[in-house]
Amino acid sequence: MAHVAPGGWPQAMSARAQRDVARVARALPLGLSRAFYAEVRLDGADDQADVSIAVARDARDSWRTWLRDAPAQATLAPRHRAWPTIASLLDDWAADHALDRDIAHLWLEFDRPPARGGHVAASAPSCFVGLASHASQSPDSLLAMATRLDPSMSAATSAARRATCARAPACSRERALARVLGALPAGISVGQLGFLLGRDVSTPIRLCLSGIQPGALDDTLAALGVPAVRLQAALHTLLREPGAPQLDYVDIDVAADVLPRVGVELRCDRRTQALGRLHEATWLQRLVSAGLASAGWADALADWPAGRRVVMPHQLWPSVAVRRLNHVKLTWQDGAFHQAKGYCLLRFDDAPSRRHGPVPSASSDPVRSPRHHSTIRSPDVLATFPT
Repeated sequence: MAHVAPGGWPQAMSARAQRDVARVARALPLGLSRAFYAEVRLDGADDQADVSIAVARDARDSWRTWLRDAPAQATLAPRHRAWPTIASLLDDWAADHALDRDIAHLWLEFDRPPARGGHVAASAPSCFVGLASHASQSPDSLLAMATRLDPSMSAATSAARRATCARAPACSRERALARVLGALPAGISVGQLGFLLGRDVSTPIRLCLSGIQPGALDDTLAALGVPAVRLQAALHTLLREPGAPQLDYVDIDVAADVLPRVGVELRCDRRTQALGRLHEATWLQRLVSAGLASAGWADALADWPAGRRVVMPHQLWPSVAVRRLNHVKLTWQDGAFHQAKGYCLLRFDDAPSRRHGPVPSASSDPVRSPRHHSTIRSPDVLATFPT
């Protein structure tokens, strides 16, 4: 990892967490993704680190080929129900014109499960479906997609419809989801649908909502049926601090009812990170004061943004490895923020020709780094980069 991104993982990540992430990542196919997250708990009390990997539209056929042989490594829980569901989704995404139009990308998330007998258990994936803009505001399309992809809901719905031939949603989760989607105010959309397949069957569907204004947060959540959640004032106190990030997604979970837990995703500035500096570094100290982050993690995240030219083992051309703190997620439950997570992104972009000047730290960012980056080709990359 040190060969790809100077300094490797954030310095506050424990050796055990690094081993856990690498254990999952090395079992994934090299070269099928250009982006992944290390998801870390910032309070220091739990060193759990999860890993997410992007499945882009232009890579889905390669993923389908890999999945035909099934993820054989025991690290990835090859017999788990999540894998056939994801394989079916990738097949449908490629073959169904409507689904192809509605889905922009996927993320596979591997939560590190608790250790059993001193050994870390296998990690089965959950799936987050990134939606195209036209689909994100269509309740009918969203409900149809959720019914199709969620194993427990689609099974219950199919059985009930065979028995009753009714058109109304038959599963309690489907009914609750239909109510929420039908109540979405104008201007608010579902950016992602989360199917927590790696967990038990009773887990909810997650809706990642975009377009909610901070001053309308409580009223919007109440309109969607989130019970007794008043977090707007507490969030306002955090966001008025210098260098605060911007409200991005608001995550709610839908089971038989809407659950009272809410996730607030705060997007970090990308322009300053393209220059190797974290705009939110001072604000992270506010999380330390609130007991949501440790001082070690605040310092580690401030040092995370970086970029470097690399040549991966499967490539003949250079890429730019970009490190970025994409967002911080706060979890609200029982009247308070209880947890903060940092989403440390590592992505690879095609490196521009050297004759075009300095290497940008991210292809999507207009600000270019003033530093030149050396190109690295090392056989150790395969062992150190979470493949």
